[in-house]
Amino acid sequence: HQMLNDFKVLLTQYTHPNLITCFGAYYEEGTIKIILELMDFGSIRNLIDMLKEINYCYLSKILCNQKYQYHFFILKQLLKGLEFLHKERHQVHRDIKPENILINKRGNVKLTDFGISKQLEKTQQLCMTYVGTTLYMSPERLIGNQYGLRSDIWSVGLVIIELATGLYPYDVKNKSIVQFVSNILQSKEPTLPDNGKYSAALMDFVKKCVAKEQKDRLDISDLLKHEWITQYNMADDKQINLLQQYLQHLELSYYQFKQAQAQQAEEQQQ
Repeated sequence: HQMLNDFKVLLTQYTHPNLITCFGAYYEEGTIKIILELMDFGSIRNLIDMLKEINYCYLSKILCNQKYQYHFFILKQLLKGLEFLHKERHQVHRDIKPENILINKRGNVKLTDFGISKQLEKTQQLCMTYVGTTLYMSPERLIGNQYGLRSDIWSVGLVIIELATGLYPYDVKNKSIVQFVSNILQSKEPTLPDNGKYSAALMDFVKKCVAKEQKDRLDISDLLKHEWITQYNMADDKQINLLQQYLQHLELSYYQFKQAQAQQAEEQQQ
């Protein structure tokens, strides 16, 4: 009953274009079932996996020209949803990762999974709990220190890097949790490759997200004022429309890629 009441609060207090809409919840056969809006493109994880499968190079010329711009269209909407949580609800999401950032084919981006979110009574209140997905946890959370709203900003930075490169920025292969945490704490802050593919503004944006000390990270308001965000003087509906077009081109390219794969496999069997 308490969980159902929590979902009722979710319905009334978390209405925002960049947060997933919850239509209701009910109890059936020992399970609470939640009715959420359909995000028919899937998650950022689906997008990253698609791009990785086609090796970031099978795309058409149009897609290649837009490749680093669509990150902006996705991130801008993500930041707006996070701004609502941080500024209006004084809440740390605590589990920002590619799987919890959803997209629909109309170009809308929405945060989901508030199951481990925590509303803060005061804007500056800090948490001490250890919940969330370890790979995207900030350094202060990994070692059990107090953390606040800027712990989410670290996670945003890692998502940007993975979205831009297709790679999680830390080596996790054959690593224990202790080795993984030690690697993050002892290594330099993750960055985008300095290979000329990324603008100085984007690289600086990422840098301001993944500072080891949370006090050195920009908060959500300052991120939305960053040069990389403000450089595109474009209405929100135009940005959404361009992302929609990108996703349509990507789906077509992915379909063609899979068709070519199937044809090649068939020819090899003959």
